Amino acid sequence: MVRLPTDLIYATSNASISKNTLILIVLVSVNEGKTSIGRERMIITRAETILVSIPFKAGGIPPWSFGGDPKCNFDTLLIRLETDSGLVGWGEAFSRNEDQALKAMIDTRVLPLVVGRDAASIASLKFDLEFQLHNFGRIGPIMYGISGVDIALWDLLGKATNRPLVDLLGGSFAEEFKPGVCKSAPVWQCGGCHTNHPRGYRAGIPSYQVA
Repeated sequence: MVRLPTDLIYATSNASISKNTLILIVLVSVNEGKTSIGRERMIITRAETILVSIPFKAGGIPPWSFGGDPKCNFDTLLIRLETDSGLVGWGEAFSRNEDQALKAMIDTRVLPLVVGRDAASIASLKFDLEFQLHNFGRIGPIMYGISGVDIALWDLLGKATNRPLVDLLGGSFAEEFKPGVCKSAPVWQCGGCHTNHPRGYRAGIPSYQVA
């Protein structure tokens, strides 16, 4: 008889998950320190953040801003987790702006709690992060960091099991989708439609008609 671990109990009591995902959690959590394919635990040996800034052209519209100087670059904060087996998992932490502040918080508060942990025990690790960092709040920057770590952990698990993430997360429900584009106001949409329609974008511009 197998006693359910705390990470499994937490996952099943706090979320509606599919049968496939439940089976995955059981296999990863209770297989005596090994993943579902018999691999030894993946111990995280290094964790770091990488701030990437990508310039872009505003396309005739005013540069966007969230409480700061107008910006013509898109900043994103990548999270890199490396294990003792040499596998590397990548995640991304969402932020509207002030990515330097977000990077500092993740580097000093989140990532030190990740190093040395088993990357295959996703539910347990995520629960511990939320529990130990709950004083920082249940939403906002601290959760951006935990979310980025969560993404990197699933990336690692997919690589370790040689399975696509769509299968690990319960299976696909669509074979294709329409890419969309968003503009901030109707006066700017016309230029955006002319630019993006030839590139294959259809969703988000339903009123645009091709001559």
